[in-house]
This record gives sequence, structure tokens and C-alpha cells, in this order.
Amino acid sequence: LVNGDPVGSLLPLLNIAVEIWFTIEISDNIYSGLLAAQQEGMSCRKGWSLGYSRRKTETGSITSFQFSISLEGNQGDGSGKFTIVSFSSNTTHAGVWNHLIATYDGKYVIMIHNGKEMVRTKACPDLNCGKIVYPATYHHGGNCRVKRSPLTIGTYDNQGLNTFQHFGQIKSARIFNQSLSLAQAQILYEKHSKALENSPTAQGDYWVRSDNIKRIKISKNPLANISGYPFYEFSADLLLKNSTSSPTLNQAPAGKAFIVEVYGKFLLKHKYFCSFRFPSQQSITWPGEVLCSSSTCFANDNHVDFDLEYGDTLRCVTAGIQANSHRAALFGVLRRQSISGLHEMVWQKVCQSEECHISNNISTNSSSWWIYDSNPTLSGTPTVFYFMAESLILRWNTSTRSMLSPISFFYSVDSDGFHTSCSSHRSANIASHASACAGPLHVLVSSIVNIYAFNVESETYVLVANSWDGLSDFSQSPVFRFDTAANSLILMQVINTKDAQKWIHLKVNGILAVFVADFGGPSVIFDWQAGSAPINTNKSVELDVSEGTISMDTFMVEDVTYVITAVFHNPEASSLYKIGRSVNSTHTAFGHSSENHSAFFLGKSISYLKLPWSCCDGIDRAFDVKHFCCLKLTLGANGLAHSSLKRVVAVTGYGNGYSTRIYLSDVTSNPPEFLFWQTLQTSTGTSIEFWESNASFILVTQMGNRSILAQWNGSMYQEPNTFVDSLGRRDGQYLFSNGACSAYHFTTSGRLQDVSEYILGAVADNESCTSSLLQGNQKVVSDLDGPLQIEAIFLNKTFLYVVSMRSHSITVFSHDTDLEVLEYEGFVGLKNNWTFSPTSATDPGRTTLSALIGVSAISASPDQMNLYAASFDSAAVLVFNIDQTNDHGGRLILVQIMNQRAHGSLLCLAGAFSIFANFKSVYVSSLTDQAVAVFSRHMDGKIAFVDALQNGDRRWNNNQPIQLGQSSARASVFFELNGVMHLALITNTSAAHGMGSLAIYSLRNNVSNPELLQIITNSFIAHATDMSYFSVYSIKRGYHQHYIAVCSEADSDVRSNINVFEWDPVSSA
Repeated sequence: LVNGDPVGSLLPLLNIAVEIWFTIEISDNIYSGLLAAQQEGMSCRKGWSLGYSRRKTETGSITSFQFSISLEGNQGDGSGKFTIVSFSSNTTHAGVWNHLIATYDGKYVIMIHNGKEMVRTKACPDLNCGKIVYPATYHHGGNCRVKRSPLTIGTYDNQGLNTFQHFGQIKSARIFNQSLSLAQAQILYEKHSKALENSPTAQGDYWVRSDNIKRIKISKNPLANISGYPFYEFSADLLLKNSTSSPTLNQAPAGKAFIVEVYGKFLLKHKYFCSFRFPSQQSITWPGEVLCSSSTCFANDNHVDFDLEYGDTLRCVTAGIQANSHRAALFGVLRRQSISGLHEMVWQKVCQSEECHISNNISTNSSSWWIYDSNPTLSGTPTVFYFMAESLILRWNTSTRSMLSPISFFYSVDSDGFHTSCSSHRSANIASHASACAGPLHVLVSSIVNIYAFNVESETYVLVANSWDGLSDFSQSPVFRFDTAANSLILMQVINTKDAQKWIHLKVNGILAVFVADFGGPSVIFDWQAGSAPINTNKSVELDVSEGTISMDTFMVEDVTYVITAVFHNPEASSLYKIGRSVNSTHTAFGHSSENHSAFFLGKSISYLKLPWSCCDGIDRAFDVKHFCCLKLTLGANGLAHSSLKRVVAVTGYGNGYSTRIYLSDVTSNPPEFLFWQTLQTSTGTSIEFWESNASFILVTQMGNRSILAQWNGSMYQEPNTFVDSLGRRDGQYLFSNGACSAYHFTTSGRLQDVSEYILGAVADNESCTSSLLQGNQKVVSDLDGPLQIEAIFLNKTFLYVVSMRSHSITVFSHDTDLEVLEYEGFVGLKNNWTFSPTSATDPGRTTLSALIGVSAISASPDQMNLYAASFDSAAVLVFNIDQTNDHGGRLILVQIMNQRAHGSLLCLAGAFSIFANFKSVYVSSLTDQAVAVFSRHMDGKIAFVDALQNGDRRWNNNQPIQLGQSSARASVFFELNGVMHLALITNTSAAHGMGSLAIYSLRNNVSNPELLQIITNSFIAHATDMSYFSVYSIKRGYHQHYIAVCSEADSDVRSNINVFEWDPVSSA
């Protein structure tokens, strides 16, 4: 290019004008090149160059601009000579756009700065200075090095020996093959000056990205409160290795408050915000505070021009940011204009001056600066900020039946990939580490979606699947060994994966292997080996699905290993593979059998065979696949029942109506042939869990919907409120009403129960994800023999109390109305007194238990503080306090017993059969005593006897008994005739002679003085037990006919009978 041959020169020869738009970002330098095609040495001074130098003064900097050019009229001895033109300025400030033109018209060399002519000089002593001389073969004078003088923009490269770099921006650079007049230069200046003055790079503010900042003074004490948001202290674990970086953090835990500072120039007249923009285009902004940490700031009270005042530090906080599935965000700074209120991006700037806190001796390239799409002509690399997602290894405490968290996983992108550090959050439940730090161990890793642990001999290994962080599919998934003695993870190896989703381990012909499901590329099976790097990356095989595998499971049939996969985007590509080991170049051993393999497996230690499987109709996007063995399938054939064992495979995901599909295969089939069996009603399935306890269960979690727990009934899985078995029971249950992304079932042995079952679920909604531990057990409810009555109260949830007479118990249930689940809480009775406490030293537990014999009725007080129970056999009333606490709400605590054995027959509680409580009183009816008793209720719920009435007692007329003159009354009934109340009474007049009487009284005159109207005596009612009144309208007679029916037991002379007596309106009898 730099060749002055007149025949084919691409650079101007006769006249030239060099134009450039640029900023200067350095306060002191010897020389910086802007545009050059020049070589300078002892015997070669040819070409031209445009550049500047800066000299720092007490008040600022002086900039000297210079243009040098070699012409034919100045060649002298042939080595050449430069015509040098220059001018100086003390008003050229850092970051301000400059327009500079140097032009040669054959006679003069002129420099024009921002539309003003600054200097004009004769090009040579003669009037005609001739052509421009370049360091090339055209001109043989002097001793120039051929092909060593490039045309450079933004630097001056002298023969490759010295480089003089420009520090700042360049908007455009042009070379004209003619000279330009002052008028033409002014037109070019006016054309772009306004636009550049308003460009993001010319607003006077910027922030600097650098890992090597020369700080004059750094304040590391965060403010107590910035813009109303609380702050946390800096954490040394979370800072980059160089604490003077800008930003000071490139990662922070999601949802927690950590300070991040950026350095640059921030005008006090504006409001600034830190911006985090995720790949989903979601942007989160956080208000920042402008600070000044250097004496070079103008942020002080003495400065009179507020528009020019600035600070050099912007402090923000990362609190409240939930990164959801994306853990990487593009970091930037926003400016809110004081007048318009609009938000604009602040330039992420290259700055080599001390004002930018960057030392002069470092090199900076395009990766150091970047701006958002507001200026597409600027290019570079964005600043990425990572939000760490914490994952836990939970330890089960058998004695307390609770989870402890000894180890936490965190997302990290440090230069060394992974490291561990002690957490600042201490836990008294965790033993000290073998190292100096105590408390939970934090392992900084990438965007975890799966943690898989397994045992090899006596060692436990943990494989972590790191997925897409939102910017890159490529990730590194670490392998740890778990040191159980020290509660720590030891990094063993890092595996290159591509959006890894899940790990499993499997044995292939007796040799251990591990399988990673890569979503962004082919999934891979690796051999496992002993040593410090247990995964043998040299012995691996890729599956034939190019991408999209999200889950897999493995199982064995006899000695053959199988793998089943779920493919997210293309569920029909979900496959069943038979896995084997290559024994030579042509054959693979699958267990004890051998089959041919394709040339694809040449040199591979592991090979596979893809088996036919028609999968996943109706599933739009698969999320999980699980295998389970075995189900007992019971079917009827020709009227006879038979059963067989089946393997089951379930696939879940997104679909229309039914998106969990169940496939069955005979347990002895090798290879298995999975055929579609049934669907489960899910729409947003995320994970599958199988287990066997007293029955076989499947749990399908759903994102944003209730999870479904279904039970196998011998022919299919029964969903909640869908299938009914032969006994009319609806099996199944809804869990996690807000949605869950995964769940894990496990059983434990503890001192309180022989075996307990738990489900640990990752409960998720649109904003956050938490863990929830659900407890179940294998006990069957057995204390509901003869349930008679039910009572309900509402505390933090609905509690139901059921009294059962034959099992002598009160059973407690809770009802979750959101999940529509009835949960068994326990019972009080003869078999179990877990809620009992002796009421006094003279009323020990044995008395407490015996008082529940024959319990027949219960009633809850209106204030829900007490439950009252009546006992038929024990002739007693039991008083319970209802526990109001959150942990034990609804449980019953015995506080009092009122029985006839202790308090006498005056209570009339023999055969107590029903009970009712209100705020002030408790009422009990008794079958044996044929009585109603009333008790007063005290503030503490206990009761005191008030009164009782038995059959035959009539407390009319100021509580004075009314004597009717009849003995041995057996039954009575009131009825109305012609507006007058009547009383019918059955008596046993002479039981010895087998005679009974029906007496009719009129209450016409006064209820306290009944009038005897009639007595009917005969043998048929001698043993009367009950009576009833009824009336029938007679169409024939035109009025109501009134009847009394009397039931009588049989004796030796008379059979049991019903006698009906008719009222005669004529005789009134």
C-alpha cells in the first residue's frame, strides 16, 4: 500500500488532506500517532504522519499537535527531510471530541483544528515542492527499509521498532487525494460536531472497566443505607482476586445485598443506576450513589459550577435481584437526565489517564470497552455479571428429624474455575472442618441444575451438572469427593460439558461408567477409573442425539445395562439404549452375549445399540424420565384373576391435557418392550419420583401447578379425584400447591417411629424457589372402629375430631383446603395417650385411659379452646384443651374428668350419649339415667355441675314438680287437638297382672294443672316401650283423624305388638 510509484500508487502523491475525529484519554505522553505512512531513521525520513503529545502541568495538560511530511523539494542528499508543522493547545480536554485536518496543496502545509486554521507553513524553500516521497522502491535516495512502513490508524509504527499508540477514541479517519480549503474543513466539522457532542461517549461521564486500577484512595466501608436499601459488608470470598477492579465485583449471590462499585466520572447533576440486563431482555436497575475517593474530583462545596461537578465512584447494591434460570447478566450504568427524566446508557470507556484511575503502563484493547446497542458503530466486549445460585447438600439428623446444611454450592466464574472458601454464615450444628475454618463449606461452581452423589467402595463422589448461564452453552462440570469426616468437598476433576443437565452412574459389564446428559450437544458416557481424575475422558462415547437430552435413567435386566433418555425439544427422539463394551473392532459384549457393532464404535471402549420404543405422543416438551421395578399387575381373564410383574417407565413434560405417559414391560423381557399403558393428568411436569412402601406410588411435580401423587391399585395409577377402586376409595393426593421443580422421596429409621417417610420438594413459583419437607408414615389408621360423630375447628388449618365408640378413641385429622388433603394427626384412646397428661397426683394415666371407655360423643366450644367428650360406659365427661401453637396446633390435652364414680350419681351421667357446649355451659344427655345434665363452663375450660333432670321430672310452675297420679311411666307424647295441647302417657298399671294404661290429659286450663280426660287399660300395652302421635286427613269424612300408636314388648302371654288408638271427635275421647 505504501508505494509512491506514480504508475500505481494508492496513496496521494501531488496533494493530500488527512482528516480524523478523535478524543484524547491520557494526560501525559511523549508522542501518539493518529494517522501515519512514514519511516524515520538516520538515512530514511520519508512519508507523512499526524499525531500529538501531551505534557502535564499544574493546571492541567498542554497538547501539541504535529504533522510531518516528506517532499521531493526537501530530499537533499536523498535520505529525505520532513517538513514539520505543529501547534499547541491548553483547552483540549480528555474525552472531548477533536476534529483535525492536515493538508498539503503543493506549496503550503496547513493544520485546521475544530474548523479553525491553527498554522500555515511553506512546504519547502522553492515554490514547487514536488510530490510526496514515500519509503518505497520508487525513490532510491537514502537507505529505507523496504516493506516495513504500514499505513496505520491509531498508532505510528516506525519500522516495527517503535510503536506510538493513541490513547482515546477514533470516530473516523479519511485521506483525500487533494488539499482542502478552510471552508471545506469547516463544512466537515459542522456536519458531525453536534452529533458527536450528543453521543454517549461525549457526555462528560463514563465508567471504566479494568482489572488493574491505580487507586489513590479507596473507601471500603459501605454506607449504612443507600437510597433506602440496607447493605451488607464486603465479603472477601466474593471479591475478584484484584480488589481494585472496576466493577469491584463480577458475581454475587442472587437475592442478597452486596455492594458493587464502578469507577469513572459521574456528574452530580445526574442520577445514576447500575443496570443488569439478562438474555431474556429483562433488565433490573438499582439506584447508585456517587462518591469521590480522589483529590482530582471536583465534587466539593467550593466549586461554583454544579454542571461540572463530578464524583469518581458509583456505588450500587445487588440486593433483590432474582436471576431465575439465567445466571449471567450484562452489566452497565444508566444515567437519568435531570430535565427529561429519560434513562440513557453511560459509556463503558477506554481510559488511560490517572483521572480514570488506570495506570499508564498497561495495554488496553477492544475487550476493555463496550456500549449497548445505542451506538452500533462502537464494538467491543460487554461486562458480564454473574448471579450465584446456592445449592445445598443436606444432612439428615435422625434424633431431631430435621435437615442440616453442612455444604453449600455457589456459582462462580473465577479464573481458576472452582475454589472453596469458608462461609461467613456459621452453624452450631456443623462440626469444625479439618481445615482452619468452621461452619458450612461453600463450593463456588457454575449454574447448577443437578447434583448427583454415589458411592464407589468406601468413597462418596459428587457430580455437578452445570448448565447454560444465559450467555454460553459451554460449561465446566466438576467432580468432587465428599470427605464425610470433615464435612467438606474435595475437587477432583473438571469435565467440559455443554449445558449439562444430569449425571448418573451405571455398570457396563461389571465396570463402572458415568453418563452426562448434555442439552447443548451430544450426551456422553465416560469410563470411571481410580485415581485423582476418576472420569476417563479418553474412553467415552457420544449418543446419537445431537442435542436436547434433558434427563435419563438406567436399569439392568439380568446382566445387561439399559439407558432410557428424554429429549426436550423432540420427545419422539427419546430413546432406549442397550449399553455394552467393545471387545474388538467388530463386536460388542452386552452382558454375556456378543453382537456386531458399526464402524462408529471403532476404538471406543463403550458401545450401544438403539432399541425400538414408540414414545411420548402428546408431550410437547419432555422434562424427565424414570424407570421403576416392579409393579404387580392384576387382571381378570376368563373370570379368573392372575398377576404378573411389570417394569414401568414414565415420561413427563409439557403437553395438551395429558403429559405424563406410563409404559409397561414384562419384568423378564430382555430386551424390554415398553408399551403405552396410561396417562396422568399433568400439563407442566418437571420431575418424576417412584417408590414402594405399603403400596407403589408415583409423584409428578409440576411448575406452577399442584404436584400429583398417584397410587398403583393393581391395574393403573389412581390420581386424586379421578379413579375409584373397588371399595369406593379415591387414592392419590395433591402436593405443593404453588408448584415444584423437583422432589425426592426417602425413608428413615428413628426413635419415635420405626419407619418414617419424607418427601423433600423444591417448591418454585415465578419469583423464587424454596425447599419444603413433607412427612408421611406407613401406619394405617386403625382407631376408627365405630365412628359416631365428627367435630371441626379452624386454627392455622382445619382440624377434625372423630369419636369412635368401639375403639374408645378420639381421632384427630387436619384438612389442607388448598391441597384437598386429609392428614392423619393421631388419636387419644386406650392404645395411645400421646396427648395426655395426668390432671393430678390422684388421677394418674390409668384413670385417664379408663375414662375413655365407651366414649360416645364430643362437642367443641365456640371459642375453639376446648373439646368436651361424653363416655357411655364410664359415665363421665372429659375436658380437653386444644393446643393453639403452630407446631402442635389441634392436639388434645386432658385437663379434667367429671364422672359418677368420683362425684356421685347426682350427675346423672350413666349412659352419657350426647353432649353440647356453648360459651357458658355444657349439656349432656344420658340414655341409662334418662336424664339431661347441665354444667357451667369456666374461663379455663373446666366445668362444674349445675343441675340434672331425669325422665319423670317436670319442673313447671316455678320448678315445682307436677304430680300426674300415674306410676311407672314408660313413655309420653304431646299433641294438639282443636287448638288445645294434650298429653298422652303410657304406664304399667299392674305388671304382675299383665295390664297397662294409656292416660290422656288436657292442658286447656293451665299447664300446671293438667285435666285427666281418659284412661284406657288393657293387656296389649302392659309392656309398652314407646309411643307416637300422628294425623291423617280423611277425604271421605272431610277432617283430620288423630291417632296414637303404642309399641309393646312381648311376654309369656302376649306377643310384641303395635296398638293404634283413634280419637273420636264426638265423644272427645
